Amino acid sequence: MRATLTLALCSMALTITNPLSAQQSLWKNPFKKERHAPGNNLWQTSNAEKSTATASRLIAAAGGEYDDNSSAFIFIDSAFVNYSGGRGGDLNSKQIKFDNGMMWVDNGGGLQEAEKMAQTFDGNSNILSTLLEAWDGTAWVNSYGIVYTYDVNNNTLTETEVEWNPGNNTWDSVYRYYYTYNGNNTLLTETGLTNNGGIWENAYLTTYTLDGNDNTVVTEWSGWNTGTSSWDPTARLHYTYNTDNLQTELWDESWQTNTWQKHNRYLTTYNQNDLPATETRQSWDGSNYVTARVVTNTYVNNDLVNALEQYGNGNNATNVDNTFDGNHNMLSRINQYWFNNAWVNDRKMEWTYNSYNQVLTDKMFRWINSAWGHNGGDLTNRYYYETYTTSVKDAEIAESAFKVYPVPATHFVRVEMEWEQPQAFTVSVTDMQGRMIRTFSEKATANYSRNIDVNQLPAGNYVIKVAGVKGKATYQQFSVVR
Repeated sequence: MRATLTLALCSMALTITNPLSAQQSLWKNPFKKERHAPGNNLWQTSNAEKSTATASRLIAAAGGEYDDNSSAFIFIDSAFVNYSGGRGGDLNSKQIKFDNGMMWVDNGGGLQEAEKMAQTFDGNSNILSTLLEAWDGTAWVNSYGIVYTYDVNNNTLTETEVEWNPGNNTWDSVYRYYYTYNGNNTLLTETGLTNNGGIWENAYLTTYTLDGNDNTVVTEWSGWNTGTSSWDPTARLHYTYNTDNLQTELWDESWQTNTWQKHNRYLTTYNQNDLPATETRQSWDGSNYVTARVVTNTYVNNDLVNALEQYGNGNNATNVDNTFDGNHNMLSRINQYWFNNAWVNDRKMEWTYNSYNQVLTDKMFRWINSAWGHNGGDLTNRYYYETYTTSVKDAEIAESAFKVYPVPATHFVRVEMEWEQPQAFTVSVTDMQGRMIRTFSEKATANYSRNIDVNQLPAGNYVIKVAGVKGKATYQQFSVVR
């Protein structure tokens, strides 16, 4: 089910689209299991609030899908959220910390109630619980939930997924996740457990090996062997970095018949501005790595305006052209493929933004009969915001001074920020299930910028977290499109 968000009191245009990816859902259950349909997360926000600052927060959205019969976008879903406590959030936030919200969907007979969600918070505005209700046609019934605990640095220690048991009217714990960190608040381990008849049993383990700069040099996944009561390795990633702590090499392996089997390797070179210049994917043929694809990037004002992908033999494969506004917001993205010695247009996305650089609309196009048009299934969304004055205690990064761009990203994201006072900090990238992907440990500074390679990440949503040694953290969500 695809979802978006709208305010019941608003009059809304229906020709609109999801700002992060036209294949992803804004309204999602915030749970780890794929059966809970991860995607764009409306239920998330930043910790970077400032007590006297004016900010803009997402309150509603509406979504449409193109209908071939009527040759128009048809309204298919909507939602809204309410806030208190000076909290807020938008599509670039890790968590939108609303108190409650509701979603409607069109199941063929007009908009109908679908889901409600409520959240509770601690004194640091950390989410303590998130509970979801579903409409069964006559009444709201409890459905799913998740409960969190935190350490003194506001790092998540545990997450427990719960499901409603209608037989005895109780919440049953079904999955639990434990996290450990080093002294720099960098994730070291993630352990997943399942509840079997009231007994927690190990399921999987992810470990992160770090270098002296807190860069992840090995990520390894293991599964629990009930026969031997031990962890069996399943897969791992290796990383290497240059002197600027930029990733230059990544290769993956899987555990097969008591040995590690190589698969793919990814090599990255950088230009003078530390932006990815070339990105090469190689495959293992049993004895050597063989180049499969090479991407060459072109920038204007540090914005990725062109990405040319070629096969290992030098033949053209795909091409991407992007345009940006003066604030590095992506305005359009055109995908092309090489056919009969010529570039052929395939798909296009377009975005608009408000004065806070928040996405207002996005829309999908296809190349049809020598012109850009729409086919059945193309998506569009429209987002609504309100300004508010934050009332939470001061954070150490002003939200206006923390930038992540381009959004959406293809090959890299650039992180820029200004600390109110110099301090050491860590920068980490996680997926929407909280799994660590990259982490960097940075020396004390007041002004900071870094380009993070995301060329090997699957399309989807990710979160960048910046955590100072004094315990404060702020987040920005970004998406990767292919």
